[in-house]
Amino acid sequence: MNHLPIDPGADRSRRAWLRCPHCDHGRDCPQCQNNQNCQTHWQYLLKNAGTRVSLQCPACARRWSVDTAQMRRRERDVVRTIPLDSCVRDLAVSPDGARVYAITAKSVNVIDRAHRIVATIPVDVDAKSTMVSHHGSLVYVTGYDGSIAIFDAVDHTVRTVERDASTAQVVSPEDGYVYSAHNQGRNCWVSAMGVDGTTAAVVPVDSYASALALSPDGGRLYVASSKPQSHQLRGHGSISIIDTATFTLIEVIAMQSAPDDVSVSPDGSTLYATHYHKNAISAIALESLCRRMIRLDDAPIDVVASPDGAHVYVTNLHSVALIDTATYGAESVPTGKLPRHVDISSDGKRAYVTDFRLNCVSVLDPLDKTVIATVDLGRNPEALALSADEELLYVADRLTPTLAVISLPTSKPRLGRTG
Repeated sequence: MNHLPIDPGADRSRRAWLRCPHCDHGRDCPQCQNNQNCQTHWQYLLKNAGTRVSLQCPACARRWSVDTAQMRRRERDVVRTIPLDSCVRDLAVSPDGARVYAITAKSVNVIDRAHRIVATIPVDVDAKSTMVSHHGSLVYVTGYDGSIAIFDAVDHTVRTVERDASTAQVVSPEDGYVYSAHNQGRNCWVSAMGVDGTTAAVVPVDSYASALALSPDGGRLYVASSKPQSHQLRGHGSISIIDTATFTLIEVIAMQSAPDDVSVSPDGSTLYATHYHKNAISAIALESLCRRMIRLDDAPIDVVASPDGAHVYVTNLHSVALIDTATYGAESVPTGKLPRHVDISSDGKRAYVTDFRLNCVSVLDPLDKTVIATVDLGRNPEALALSADEELLYVADRLTPTLAVISLPTSKPRLGRTG
């Protein structure tokens, strides 16, 4: 049934065999999936000017325009665009790569390897972020109010656990605990929730807790905190270290600059902390607790080390910084205007960055410190996730209910440039 009237100026004899980005009514048609003209699934061609065409879908009646020359270049890399019922807020991939979980405001969309939505499961939270357990059987969806929907990936059941509002979450690789940071006035603490939804432990921490990171073996939990009053004046803060076996606070590292985000190196030897207002990050050797401040040209938002530990990627407000961990030299790599998320290949030889303003994904080579390819998505990419075999990259659109699937080369690292 049409939600919008068909344009009265539409020439119903003029057709275009392009996919509708809103309802994709030919998604189950073999001819459409093979890019063949189909007598059933097509669009009204309203007008065209050169390579730009204006279309209307006879199924959902939505109107849109597209540059077909640019679209053909884009389709060399984007193998599928999956329409969803609403915009994606976060993405996750199952450990075995068989499922992708696209989290919208009120649901979990389960997508299989053939890019089909095999289930859409409602959740009773205003979804903010998601995590998958390391064995892959549970998907945790955290709401803005702190409540957590626990989705069973095997039988597709959901149970919701009411919890205090939290600023950060992380899931343990071993025992399945979900750790959350909470702040209420002067009371700040970290809670450990078991797989049954009950609270196993509560550990008080220093000041306002803003971020969490786990050691690779899950034995240590690192909590970034800032002091509310001095944060405005001097920017002091701390990093608390919790022993997860005993749920005890074993160390508090005083920081002259408040840490905003934290990440641990793959070998567990180094903790990295961002300092947004100082345009810097700290590298902390966890055995000696020696600290090194690394200055940047931009305000850092996120930090993550490559799997081989050779480089650290810092997503800044308007750039990406690449840090060589052998020298701790930082170099800004131009990747667009508003980079937001970074994912790194398992061998550390490629990094993928979404840029919200330029509507693209950039592919970085850390050795050359250059962008070797750009995939134009034509929309507003933000969240992204690599498939387990690293042959596909899933990119969610922040403002349009779609999920793009990008094919990554397995032998040659270079993607075709677009746009």
